[in-house]
Amino acid sequence: MEHSKMRNILIYFALKYKGQFKDVYEAIKTKEKVANDVVVEKLNDVRYHTVTVVDENYPFIFKVDEIHNPPFVLFYQGNLSILNDHKTTKELVFEDGTRCFTTIEPDLVDGKVIFDYVICCENQDNIDKVLEHMRSKGLRFKDYQGSECN
Repeated sequence: MEHSKMRNILIYFALKYKGQFKDVYEAIKTKEKVANDVVVEKLNDVRYHTVTVVDENYPFIFKVDEIHNPPFVLFYQGNLSILNDHKTTKELVFEDGTRCFTTIEPDLVDGKVIFDYVICCENQDNIDKVLEHMRSKGLRFKDYQGSECN
């Protein structure tokens, strides 16, 4: 299967099953059938950037044995490259059982501290919760919200 088609199917399943690892795994394992037009339409629901296990830029931290059941798809906002510094990566588990991985690093810009960050979640709806929490702290974060999603 070509890369872009596999990538789209993984994102489709992540959206359909709201990031639930076992459900996405089962859909892949049983080769759940889905029409291409259904996949394309569902992809319109993506609100954040995505990276999948078939992408070259899938974070290294998930390729090693440190993360049990690495996510098939991560919806993210921020600087994905800082996630590979696993010493500062925090894993959260939400009420729905899906996971979120965050990294926040201070950066000095024009003499002021601004925080660089990445938020990666199996369920894109949880990114909103983390962003709201970050904003409530009154800290200055780099602005990634204006960038286009892929």
